[in-house]
Amino acid sequence: TAFRTVNGSVDVTFPERLAAELTFQTMNGDVFTDFAVESLRDPPVVQTGRARGAFVMRSNRNSAFRVGGGGTRHTFNTLNGNIYVRKAKP
Repeated sequence: TAFRTVNGSVDVTFPERLAAELTFQTMNGDVFTDFAVESLRDPPVVQTGRARGAFVMRSNRNSAFRVGGGGTRHTFNTLNGNIYVRKAKP
């Protein structure tokens, strides 16, 4: 599945038990997620901590991660905007 925009953010919510490989590209933005991730590229993470609420990971502008042991590949691209991959709240 591909999620793309030119000017604006990509904001996607997945079920808590997501098993996937996520790839990200953004020129003028950042990537945020609250899923536990395993990096598929180096360097994996630019900054960790709390940012914009519950998000705990902030990656570089070209990154790939595995969630829940891997599975379906999802790609996220934006030119001018952030990418948010949120965990659905129970």
